Amino acid sequence: MLDSTPTLHVFQDRAYRLGVFLVVDALVENTSPRRVEAVEISLEFYNFFDELVSVEHTIVRPVILGPGQTGTLGFKNSGVGRKIG
Repeated sequence: MLDSTPTLHVFQDRAYRLGVFLVVDALVENTSPRRVEAVEISLEFYNFFDELVSVEHTIVRPVILGPGQTGTLGFKNSGVGRKIG
């Protein structure tokens, strides 16, 4: 039987401009009783018309999170406003 409890909890997330860069960062807590490894997060960016502009990927650091441990994710890009394709 699978447990429906989420393995990761993202909190203190924020997005802000730092000069020409868009910075996204957050804290990620492992809420499961087991360790998790190599967690990749997808960030979706939308314009004011709710149209998908881009999808970027980042990983949680440290790469291995034990039960109850907290990691961070961060993303910085100056080209998020460009359309992909």
